[in-house]
Amino acid sequence: MSAYTSSRATYVAGARSLGFDVNALPEEQVYGLTYGVLTLKHLANLALWLFRENVRHYPASPGAFYGFGDGLPALGDTASAIVALRRRLTMETQPGRPREVEVERKLTALERHRARSLCAPAKRAR
Repeated sequence: MSAYTSSRATYVAGARSLGFDVNALPEEQVYGLTYGVLTLKHLANLALWLFRENVRHYPASPGAFYGFGDGLPALGDTASAIVALRRRLTMETQPGRPREVEVERKLTALERHRARSLCAPAKRAR
């Protein structure tokens, strides 16, 4: 986390010295960093924190919500992933495009998984 906050502070200071009005790293840069942390380092908690940072800094971005929804299952939070992906779909205005189809497919798979897990009989403790 400290590497991210330090990088963000350095980037923001540099961008402001050039006259840009920014307060965060570019969304795509955080997105790439987050997937690297998740897939290469297997640090799900840190990745989720980075996804949340992206949503916090880019609340109107469909991509930020897609990443957040895509990362939550790594921590077993299917319900929140469904909410994030549904939110992402409400932000799109062009249904049927490849990205929306991918989001809908992931959302359907998560909803099926959640429904199966809710309907499965609870294991008895011995």
